[in-house]
Amino acid sequence: MYKRPIRKPNAELNTKKRIRPKIKKSRKKAVLKKRRILFYRRCALVIACLLFLFSIFGGTFLLLSKIFSIKSILVSGSNVYTEQEIISAGELHTGESFIFFSTKNTENKIYKSLVNIDSIKISKKFPNKIRVEVEDACPKYWLKEENEYLILSEKNKFLEKSSEVPEFLIGIIGLEFKILETGKVEYKNKECVSLLYEILNSCKSKNLDEINSIDISDLQNIMVDYDHRVEMNLGDKDDIDYKILTAKEILSNKISKTERGTLNLKNLKSENRSYFTYE
Repeated sequence: MYKRPIRKPNAELNTKKRIRPKIKKSRKKAVLKKRRILFYRRCALVIACLLFLFSIFGGTFLLLSKIFSIKSILVSGSNVYTEQEIISAGELHTGESFIFFSTKNTENKIYKSLVNIDSIKISKKFPNKIRVEVEDACPKYWLKEENEYLILSEKNKFLEKSSEVPEFLIGIIGLEFKILETGKVEYKNKECVSLLYEILNSCKSKNLDEINSIDISDLQNIMVDYDHRVEMNLGDKDDIDYKILTAKEILSNKISKTERGTLNLKNLKSENRSYFTYE
């Protein structure tokens, strides 16, 4: 019987890898050179576009600066400084760019340079006017720092120091603070600051004007010195307005202007009573 011979698989054919023809060295160099030239052309195109854009923006900036430049500076509100002193402090000049003029930076310069300026607002009046409105600082409060008294304006700007207790000003006792580089006084405890202004506003609304100091170092026994003769103990921060209204009625109708002592309003709400202890 005839047997068909079995062919063995050609191991050499299966194991051989297809070998890609190698590119000649000269051809490879040509390809690399072409890529390098293409890269340089792209870089040159990008640089040219950037220079074009910069020239447009630069030209536009110069054109706008020329067309919209500051022609006049109006200053108002101060009885302490002259118009020229305020303009010089803010380094303001006519001819500067109106569009790119920074009101905030100029406000900070004037506020920092001129001690007796309490607030400042600068506004632009299109197309070329600058309006500067300032408010002079008036002594309002004092803080004690070691053996000296710091005099502050109504908006808490440090004005000067005194070796004696300032008269006719309201002392603020019990608040931690620091003086910023601009001269503004910053308090650390914001809640105590809110309480302080609540007391001040309540006293003002009740025409309780003879306030000498407010001590909030003990928040369970807030003390208000009235007319250097009556110490009012308001207790804690609750019902401040009601306590001050009661104090006003008592000081107006039940305590003479020569009597001295302590008016205890600490338990006014719970006991519905206040106590006055004569000195």
